[in-house]
Amino acid sequence: MFEQLAVLDTPQPRSVDATMGALSADMSTLDDNALLDRLRNCQRVKAYVESVEMQTLARFVEHRTHDKYGIHEFVGDEIAAALGWSPRAAAVRLATALDLRRVPRTLAALEEGRIDYPKAKAIAEAVTPLTDAQAAAVEQRVLPDAEARSVGSVRSMLRRAVIRADPGAARKREEKAAESRQLSLWAEDDGMAVLSVKAPAPRTQAAFCYVDKLARTVKDEDRTLDQTRTDVALDLLSGKANGGSVSTEIRVTVPITALLGDDDEPAELADHGPITAEMARELAMDANIKRLLTGPDGSVVGYDARRYKPPTWMTEVVKARNPRCTFPGCRRKAHDADLDHTIPHENGGPTSPDNLGPLCRHHHRLKQTAAWPWRLHQHPGGRFTWTSPTNRVYHTSPEPR
Repeated sequence: MFEQLAVLDTPQPRSVDATMGALSADMSTLDDNALLDRLRNCQRVKAYVESVEMQTLARFVEHRTHDKYGIHEFVGDEIAAALGWSPRAAAVRLATALDLRRVPRTLAALEEGRIDYPKAKAIAEAVTPLTDAQAAAVEQRVLPDAEARSVGSVRSMLRRAVIRADPGAARKREEKAAESRQLSLWAEDDGMAVLSVKAPAPRTQAAFCYVDKLARTVKDEDRTLDQTRTDVALDLLSGKANGGSVSTEIRVTVPITALLGDDDEPAELADHGPITAEMARELAMDANIKRLLTGPDGSVVGYDARRYKPPTWMTEVVKARNPRCTFPGCRRKAHDADLDHTIPHENGGPTSPDNLGPLCRHHHRLKQTAAWPWRLHQHPGGRFTWTSPTNRVYHTSPEPR
């Protein structure tokens, strides 16, 4: 099979043959751990094939590049026709293949099956506005942790690293991007349509929080919260709502040194991700912004560990430290999650930041189930170790800042 894909100048990795051999085993003879290994091997093979495709696309572009005129205008159309892709799909894949040439270690990690294509694509796209030296620095910072993290987490890390690489340029890109704000409407099937707002994150976050707070005051058991939020938003926009005064707030976690202007370390906009220090300083002037200042270690003291319900400030500290559900790969926002005692309170677990962590309702139920139980252990700094029913160990931690 793979002999037909050997289009690279470098020899085909031996590990691919070994992986394919493992995939040929009779599935009916495999236990739970072996089945999980088989799934991981499937991902390795897919990643290897994706790396072959990316390198083949880039090589084909070289064959369609003129010394004087550059890349042929319609090379993407030629590829689309040959593979039955849309021109748009071909253009996207081709752009990724060319972008990956700037991050060779990322391409190597894809070929070796240490990361998958979506992660490689995220890294390649993120460094597009950077110089070669800055791109290499971002790659070096993010790639080592990429294998163990979800694509969403990798993208968040990349946004933070790109801001850190050149804060001034990042702020200019934010200002430029704000010029593209727009309200869009397009039709879907079954009489539905999509109304989309693209705008700077602080404004969209504030608008969502306002609608969310209004929706939570509506008592209607026949509607879900998502349905109620949608109805409230449409009533407001269409002029059908009676109005009302509901105070809203958005939360920003910002290093105190950045707030004082001593450095340009990225801040964190709750439920969005990294923003520039300059934007955080601007937001700090808004009375509706709730600011959470962090020192070098982010520690807060002075709480009663015997009480079950954590105080508001402790809830905010824990959810700022771990802005997502702490289950491996889960990207549900802490804002909508349960605050779980890692060691149950009834078993003597204290109500303290070192024994609290956000879990979405689904994974909170998973932790509490007696059938095929998972075990959870918390470490200092918001790091967690999950052990699966098959005794596989997974480590999760807050994204580096």
